[in-house]
Amino acid sequence: MQNKKKCVSCSNIMDISARVCPLCNIKQPNIDLTITTAVETINTDGYKYCFACGTKIKSMAEMCPSCTAMQPMPKANVAQSTRSRSTAALFAILLGIYGAQRFYLDKITSGIFYVVFSWTYIPFFISLVEAMIIVHSKDDTFNKKYNANNKFKITPCSFGVKVFVTIAFIFIVLGLVFIIFALLISFRQGPQGLDYMIEDIKDFFLYYTI
Repeated sequence: MQNKKKCVSCSNIMDISARVCPLCNIKQPNIDLTITTAVETINTDGYKYCFACGTKIKSMAEMCPSCTAMQPMPKANVAQSTRSRSTAALFAILLGIYGAQRFYLDKITSGIFYVVFSWTYIPFFISLVEAMIIVHSKDDTFNKKYNANNKFKITPCSFGVKVFVTIAFIFIVLGLVFIIFALLISFRQGPQGLDYMIEDIKDFFLYYTI
């Protein structure tokens, strides 16, 4: 409604250049259309300037009391939530089995799925892959997967978190491979072989922890 004004008599909304109200035929005050004061600039004292006549008016005024020109209202600045890729990656590598990174990125439905099936350890393995995607993917790829509607302002992942997540991922994968091979060898040797493997693991932890 920037090019409109209200009639001083009947409040009918009309074109800003109208000299007479088409509804009540009352003559309207002249407005100098050459003045181009920006109304978006609001002073700290809560006032702005009419875009038509330049009169100082209250910042929330919809109409200038001097020239009756309708004023465009300033757009409110809506704060956008911020999400950190570093935090999301740490959630994925440390608490991924419970879908912490999913809840953090507002993926509530899939987060509940992670919690429900956490006893299967499937979410744990999925989260390991997600942690690597979060820290190493490009911004476009990350936003397409986790921030499709640009709901959040995403901050980049720090170098330290990238290193930590990568090293943790490698150690976890190597540990899983070792356990799988150990189990396969133990099963081939029968129940006695499995007992030996358990004893070896106990001795290993006792040796390095005491």
